[in-house]
Amino acid sequence: MKKLFSSFLVFILSLTALSFCYLSETNASSAPRNTTSVSINTTSYNQPNNNVQKYTAVSTGTYNGHTYSIYNVSMTWKEAKKYCESIGGHLVTITSAQEQKFIEPLIYKALYSGQKFIGKGQYYIGATDEVKEGAWKWITGESFSYTNWYNTALPKSYPENDYAVIYNSYGWGTTKDKNVTGNSYDYTNTGFICEWDKSSGSTIPNTTNNKLNTTNNKLNTTTGPNTTNNKLDTTTGPNTTSKSNTTQKSSTTSTGNSSSISQSEVYNRMIALKSKYPDGTPWTNANRYNWKGGIYGYGDGCAGFAFMLSDAAFGDLPARQIYNFNNIRVGDILRINNDTHSVIVLSIEGTNITIAEGNYNSAVKWGRVITLDEIKKTGVYMMTRYPSGS
Repeated sequence: MKKLFSSFLVFILSLTALSFCYLSETNASSAPRNTTSVSINTTSYNQPNNNVQKYTAVSTGTYNGHTYSIYNVSMTWKEAKKYCESIGGHLVTITSAQEQKFIEPLIYKALYSGQKFIGKGQYYIGATDEVKEGAWKWITGESFSYTNWYNTALPKSYPENDYAVIYNSYGWGTTKDKNVTGNSYDYTNTGFICEWDKSSGSTIPNTTNNKLNTTNNKLNTTTGPNTTNNKLDTTTGPNTTSKSNTTQKSSTTSTGNSSSISQSEVYNRMIALKSKYPDGTPWTNANRYNWKGGIYGYGDGCAGFAFMLSDAAFGDLPARQIYNFNNIRVGDILRINNDTHSVIVLSIEGTNITIAEGNYNSAVKWGRVITLDEIKKTGVYMMTRYPSGS
């Protein structure tokens, strides 16, 4: 019993050491909302309501007789649940690794229109522990045996979070069913996924020209973010950050000279801030920075510090998101530790990458060195502001 208590105490302390800094959009528009309460049940989903407002799915596919549609429309979890049921389906229930893998490229497809980001940071799925805290259930009554939690501590870490989401990096998370503007419960960051079962007999909404090619139900795994090693790194080092508030916006048009900036210039502009923010300067999630030319509207904590240095270096040049680490350059922002921490590159020597970061033990840190192997192991994507082709 004493050993069990000690283990539990270590687990609790590891949770309190986590610090959540956010990447978020500042001007997202939301869909019309209502506040009707929807109870959790196992309703049959074959009675579509033809009078309900219809939204257009941005990505649709069929697997194993089930059809899935993704909507970049913002509302609460209960409203999304009600909407899916009103059109003859239900919020998606992901009951196997195969189903998860099928849905992942559908999400990726929903994120972009050409080169423009149109997606959401997360999407509601049909799981809840509203009835009993920690006892997660699918709204359809299916077995809740398969899970893909972004962090295995998540389903029990936040008792106020009663509803599940799938992040746009494919791990699962939790959220509230209300809007709190400017943090991880700002549901302008959230879309939803509807599913129609093969036995429902429902008419699937028309999503012409938005369907994913699913011939022979084979999954194309050659595109999309690398989500290998989806475990949370809880070793000592940088305070980790939350993915749960990661809605993006399209890049702004640059007014700078996109062809002449060099890595040495980028370094000099960033390092000039070291005198103002030396090592040890307090920097936590209370520090927010609005990114001028980037993908995200603002960042808190580590993200905010990286954004500040990025703007100092690149002005209003637009950012691009890249899902590999084959061409890291000075000034690139790396999203590492399984999408929980943001750092910015100061210099590169072989496979050693020197970085600057905020919210490293709640402070600014300059000059920590990480290896390219570490980055590839836990990194999800990087953001560069060097023009494409340069």
